[in-house]
Amino acid sequence: MAASRYIGTITRLQVQSASLMEERPDGRWFNPEPLRACDWLELTADGATGPDPAGKRLNDIHNRSHPQTRYRDGNALSVGFTSHHTRIETHFGRELPPTAAGENIIVECDEAIEPQVVAGGLCIESAHGWVILDHVVPAPPCLPFVRYLIGRPDLPALEASAALQFLDQGMRGFYAALQLATREVIKVGDQVWTLATAP
Repeated sequence: MAASRYIGTITRLQVQSASLMEERPDGRWFNPEPLRACDWLELTADGATGPDPAGKRLNDIHNRSHPQTRYRDGNALSVGFTSHHTRIETHFGRELPPTAAGENIIVECDEAIEPQVVAGGLCIESAHGWVILDHVVPAPPCLPFVRYLIGRPDLPALEASAALQFLDQGMRGFYAALQLATREVIKVGDQVWTLATAP
């Protein structure tokens, strides 16, 4: 058995239909509007695909098959945790939509997830068996996301630096990759475990 520690249950799946970065006269801003919630996601080595409201397949912008792909090595998939979302809300003093950080897979859990906890990988217990995600690494935060959280563009360098430091080391979320060159489907309600060693 590869799974070693229960983390939580998937409460939301989503794809980014377009870039979340918006150019404004006062600089680049983070805009969560292109996020689309899905009941299921198809995962491949290229990235995530989900259904739009009409049932049409919709590639995430980090999927290599997206026409305006933002794929680069290591960012095909992303995972976030509700415990981190709660800590971000508390730290910045504002209520945020559950989609806010833009991860594909959002897992409900109470504890903060440190990078070393998921360094060995993640197992998703789907209806068809285990889906293994590896190369799980912290997703680096960006200044447009900080501006979105704080609500203004004119951040002093010290304040921006402190915010970026808080969001680092997985607080902003984690990148991941499908372990094998397969095609897997996960759904809301699937359970997530850590992976001690690759099976």
